[in-house]
Amino acid sequence: MFFAAGVAKLAGVPFEVQSFAQIGLGQWFRIVTGVVQIVGALAFVYPGLASIGGLWLGFNMVCAVVVCLAVLHTNPAPAIILTLLNALIVYLRRDELASRAEDTVCTALTVQHRRTFQRAHKKRMKVSTRATPQSS
Repeated sequence: MFFAAGVAKLAGVPFEVQSFAQIGLGQWFRIVTGVVQIVGALAFVYPGLASIGGLWLGFNMVCAVVVCLAVLHTNPAPAIILTLLNALIVYLRRDELASRAEDTVCTALTVQHRRTFQRAHKKRMKVSTRATPQSS
């Protein structure tokens, strides 16, 4: 569904062009939204990325609800239903999401540890080169 909606936006289907003209941010926003939807749809089918896709598209749908209510003054029910379905996917895949978050934190800590070690090593090297007498 999201893939087809994204393709329709990128293809410039008249309904999409008119809807985004009403939003008033320009047609670039239609293109960006189409890309967001296609990337999110592909994340659903790529192993291990369904939770990220659910978050990605869930945020997209929350924004769509706001636009329906505040700008277009249309019924937000379809966007609300899709938001809830994405929330369900994230909930059902919460272990996957937690694992990804843990991996990210561990990677960040490893990188930070490596940088700290390198800085300490550089300081030791500077101190040791100053402490050794140089022969003339």
